[in-house]
Amino acid sequence: MKFVISALILMVLNVCFGASPAFAGAVADAKFITAASDDCPGGICVVLGDDDVDLAVALSSRGRFVVQALVPDKKALAAARSRIRSSGRYGTVSAEYSKCDRLPYAENLINLIVVENYPDASAKGLSADEVFRVLAPLGAAYFGHAENLAAKLTESGFEISRVGAWIKAVKPWPKEIDEWTHNLHDADGNPVANDSVVAPPKHYQWISGPLWLRSHESDSSVRTIVTSRGRLFYIADEAPISLVGDHDLPDKWFLIARDAFNGVPLWKVPIKDWGWRAWKPSWFTPRPGVIPLNIEKRLVAIDDKVYVTLGYRAPVSEIDAKTGEILKVYDGTARTAEILYRDGLLVLTVLEEERARVKVVDAKTGKTLWTSANSYGGTITDYYRFSAMRGSVPAAKVDPTLNTATDGDVVAFLDGEDVVCLNYKSGNERWRTRFPLVEADFNAGRIDALHKLWAGTLIVKDGVVVHASPNQLAAFSASSGEILWNQPKKYLQHLWYEWKDVFVIDGLVWTWSAELAQERLETGGKPAKGSSSFPVSVNGYDLHTGKIAKKVPLGKIFKTHHHHRCYRNKATLRYIIASRRGSEFVDLDEGNHSVHNWVRGTCHVGMMPANGLQYAPPHPCVCYIDEKLNGMNVLAPAIQPQYLRTVGERSDRLERGPAYGQAGGKASGPEDWPTYRNDSLRSGSADTEVPSEPELLWQQTVGTKITSPILADSRIFVPLIDEHHVAALNAADGGKIWKYSAGARIDSPPTYYRGTVIFGSADGWVYCLRASDGELVWRFAAAPEERQIGAFGQLESAWPVHGSVLVHQNGVAYFAAGRSSHLDGGVYLYGLDAITGELRHEAKLQGPHYDVDDISQNYQLPMGSLPDIMQGDDQLIYMRELTFNDKLEKEIAPP
Repeated sequence: MKFVISALILMVLNVCFGASPAFAGAVADAKFITAASDDCPGGICVVLGDDDVDLAVALSSRGRFVVQALVPDKKALAAARSRIRSSGRYGTVSAEYSKCDRLPYAENLINLIVVENYPDASAKGLSADEVFRVLAPLGAAYFGHAENLAAKLTESGFEISRVGAWIKAVKPWPKEIDEWTHNLHDADGNPVANDSVVAPPKHYQWISGPLWLRSHESDSSVRTIVTSRGRLFYIADEAPISLVGDHDLPDKWFLIARDAFNGVPLWKVPIKDWGWRAWKPSWFTPRPGVIPLNIEKRLVAIDDKVYVTLGYRAPVSEIDAKTGEILKVYDGTARTAEILYRDGLLVLTVLEEERARVKVVDAKTGKTLWTSANSYGGTITDYYRFSAMRGSVPAAKVDPTLNTATDGDVVAFLDGEDVVCLNYKSGNERWRTRFPLVEADFNAGRIDALHKLWAGTLIVKDGVVVHASPNQLAAFSASSGEILWNQPKKYLQHLWYEWKDVFVIDGLVWTWSAELAQERLETGGKPAKGSSSFPVSVNGYDLHTGKIAKKVPLGKIFKTHHHHRCYRNKATLRYIIASRRGSEFVDLDEGNHSVHNWVRGTCHVGMMPANGLQYAPPHPCVCYIDEKLNGMNVLAPAIQPQYLRTVGERSDRLERGPAYGQAGGKASGPEDWPTYRNDSLRSGSADTEVPSEPELLWQQTVGTKITSPILADSRIFVPLIDEHHVAALNAADGGKIWKYSAGARIDSPPTYYRGTVIFGSADGWVYCLRASDGELVWRFAAAPEERQIGAFGQLESAWPVHGSVLVHQNGVAYFAAGRSSHLDGGVYLYGLDAITGELRHEAKLQGPHYDVDDISQNYQLPMGSLPDIMQGDDQLIYMRELTFNDKLEKEIAPP
């Protein structure tokens, strides 16, 4: 079967390219390379060489690869793009020019690099260190004609082997970064990544959809997220977000896999019987809502296997992490509510009526090793729930959670008011000890929790079991159940999950102080009713004795009014990543805290620090909407100084094309539509007549996904978004006149101006073409440096030029490059002479930066003058005053 499929692929490619010895050799090389890279079934592949387009196209058909042919000769770029276009695969495959001395990619981004002629690339400046920099961990590079390269590759950190005529070099997993295989990092329940690279976000690594989730008055459309061996796995609903409420259309839940370092989709498996219909009678959520407790613990990824329930009451399935193939379904595991993995064994919580049993299954054989003799009631006490406004919501039955955790010696869990431990090998009950609840726990958050434990943190670490109620932190001996120590905590708010915020780091148990500070609330600079409470420090207690070993003052990073996000916080070896508003990085080493209100995670799921990166899944919130990031955002810390390039180093920002100075033409007329929404005011109207009964004159297929077109000079101009092209058609009959390829997506209509067509691209350039034949007049590098990231399954500049270029009546073309004023140095604003491409205005928006001493905000002023068009009182100014004192959210108390 595999031979038939390979033959079919080869036949299709031969039709596109024409059978030739060179192309047949490229296909053979592609088959050989991908077969030798079994650990890399997809992701981003780069082929480096003057004439390696055939190999790039062949590789794109060998897996879920996005392939870029990197051409070190500018003169060869147009021919390379034309050849890719003739294959019909442009977008999935692209070509870009770059010097060999610095590859134009973010760190740890690329999965597979093929350098067919290493001596030639080396002579042009390519170094083994540069290849190592851009390769993702566990990524591979293949070097041809590189017999003397072994020692140099080893010195750069590669693990090398010879594969046929190639030298294969694999980037090993760095010891400084960590995976996140369970909902709470690992089976021990300790939500701490052993990662010393994750730090406050400074750069984009990759971004993907969905950009928006359903309203947070309903359940979250993303349910859980884990990562293993450079792959990301999460459960998400891909139904249209407009489908909120009771309707007959089904949800579309999937287990989705992406590359963890660049976001390229790898596979997805459908999940049935999921979503609110599986567990409650109404879609509406009286916030934060009634959802199954610890449903996030139904997904675990270990090495090349994924363990998941493909349905709310489904049994556990084992899935191939590389392909998405379902390998086995475990007998006797229906209604599994929690999954842990430890040393080849699955520790499962299996629901039984309104109770649950613990079951241990051999992951390889599927054999059940033991099932607990007793069933347990666990707990259903978790958080405060609003009452429904202007009506009622039917009560929902909440399945109990045991909140299991294991260290390979005991399995610990909650049962009523007790902490219980079973022997890991036999399942026999080792001990049961009552947790030292205090009176304040019984009605914290107005929850009736008399003699009940809350479904908060349960950690098993170094022979100690740690659990926290809203007002008490206690540690037990894992061997005997003896209470070793306890310390006071303080319940803050219904959504401030501080009773769950317990982290064991380097032998210390960290949690927020019971001592609170208060600040008077203000709105619009005026006093408001009430005050905001927040902890004054984060305390580190000795795991075995409970004695305070370290106290880190928090200052006023939490002082602003607002509730905490409705999800648990996570930590690394150095930082607790809190989320009072967005992301507060609490520095446990130096107390150098930072506040990032513009990035937050998914309701009930939160964010994940792993792989040296901060993963922030999509959110449904509208607060901070002017600056907050949307979509699946994966952010990197500050780049090492030796890898940075400044704007001034781009001396070649303006490139003059063959049609430079030869593109004069008439202005657009009243019957034309020359730009997005017709004019520079974006009025969306034109002075023309439209037939009352329009008839079809012609139709033409030009691409798979297009923007709205423009019309001028009897031509229609339209971008082919994912195929990176702009096409020109005859307005009279739809005949194709020309196509021009850019380096990445073109997401908006171009602008016609005096015989030229001007548009921006996600490759970070703005292009000006002669409208008559598509010849390049000029192009301008809006991006301050060549740095590509993963973006919606393709490669794009960290500074894309989004939207239509606005040409003002003064002949200046205005546009912006960048994604966020908080990342990658900010957003760059430009004004160019529309005819010559020469720079007229330049400015940069960066920040606002948050001062953690007084929580004020300050913009970094632009690096250059703002264009004159923006300086009048009646003009739109791109920077506006922001304030922390936005509209105060009021709690709706239960009756």
